[in-house]
Amino acid sequence: MKEQKYGGYMGWLLLSLQVLLLGLTLVVGFQSRQGWSTSNVLLVLCALALLLLVFLQCRRGGQLQRVLAARAEELSLLRADYDALVARVERGKLARERVEQAREQGVRQAEAVRRGLVGETRGALLDSLFRAFSAEQELVQGIYYSPDDTGGYRLGQTFALYSDSGLLSTFRRGETLVGQVALEGKPLYLDDIPPDYRVIVSGLGRSAPRRMLIWPLLGAGGRDLGVLELAFFTPHSTWSREMLDEVMDDFTRRMDELSA
Repeated sequence: MKEQKYGGYMGWLLLSLQVLLLGLTLVVGFQSRQGWSTSNVLLVLCALALLLLVFLQCRRGGQLQRVLAARAEELSLLRADYDALVARVERGKLARERVEQAREQGVRQAEAVRRGLVGETRGALLDSLFRAFSAEQELVQGIYYSPDDTGGYRLGQTFALYSDSGLLSTFRRGETLVGQVALEGKPLYLDDIPPDYRVIVSGLGRSAPRRMLIWPLLGAGGRDLGVLELAFFTPHSTWSREMLDEVMDDFTRRMDELSA
């Protein structure tokens, strides 16, 4: 903008100089003793013609200057749009990289949990699952409900369970969320848990979990092996549900082998 304004001043300055030069030409060339002779009239007419040409030239220059200013503004807007597009592309690239990094981290964590699933008994296998999830997914509480002879379930092996958690020691299918999962035979993923659903007690005080998984353990032929309830403080997992399903299916298969 400063350059355009400076160019406008220079155009008018050149016009003024040309008009001044024409005036000097008339003063020097006009022969007053001859009056309005033919040569003097022609001189004046030529000077006026030149003055008109100078004026038209300057006017066209002003128009070109305004056109150039408009083009410069358009280019500035295009540059701003281009910069915004580049920034958006970069943000998208970074987001994809973070997603890919999270996926790779999830794959590594899932493999670590699989490697950590060891034990010659169901109790040892459950303990290895709780510890592996605690290390890789910040598990803060784990509960295994084992089936009983009456067709219901009883509280079994636990991980970091507070003695005053208000859990039912026994329940039947269809009772509570865990009983409903056992009845339907489908896992339940909870990402929006009511604050009074479960209280976790630790050295930092009492707080509610942010994420929970309730998984029915079904062996070969639909054999009921119990239900697992896993609670986490972290609201989001780096694992996809497909990864989690694969890990839990692997664990269920091993539980089924030990229960055979």
